[in-house]
Amino acid sequence: MIAYIFVRSGIDWFEPSYTDKKEPSALLGDFKSYESISNVQAQLKEIGLTGRITWPTNGPPEDGKARLLVKSFKVCEKSGDLSLFFLNDRLEETIFFPESTEPFLSTFKKQYSLSFDVTNAVHVSPHTIAELNFRTTKQDKKSKPVISFFDERLKREDNAWEMHRIAGKQ
Repeated sequence: MIAYIFVRSGIDWFEPSYTDKKEPSALLGDFKSYESISNVQAQLKEIGLTGRITWPTNGPPEDGKARLLVKSFKVCEKSGDLSLFFLNDRLEETIFFPESTEPFLSTFKKQYSLSFDVTNAVHVSPHTIAELNFRTTKQDKKSKPVISFFDERLKREDNAWEMHRIAGKQ
């Protein structure tokens, strides 16, 4: 592991490696953080699903970010779209967009034993945070739930990487 320590105005700054793999944390379904794209694709194949990889640019990007989009994924026996986000071939976040709202939301909260606070976020394991958000689609103008599970360690790395990239462009 390579780490850099920068000293600015008497403050030590630690820069993460952006490639280290740590103890995985449970995300939505049977997925765990830090899994590679190929491992996730193998898991999907075992349940008869495939996903389409998209990059923020026209090819594998310099920033190491990828998204795997899975149609007709099921959570709590309800179908929807699942997006899996990777940072340097490590699964960071799973986001589920259910096709129907009710009874999905009540079933989901009961099955996962979650009680969201006023921020609509809750720790579900030492390093995983679940967030409940709502989005409105242009087609039906109805607010639908969006469930996100992310590893906060990878999210911090992602945010640090973005700040690093922004600072480099100045």
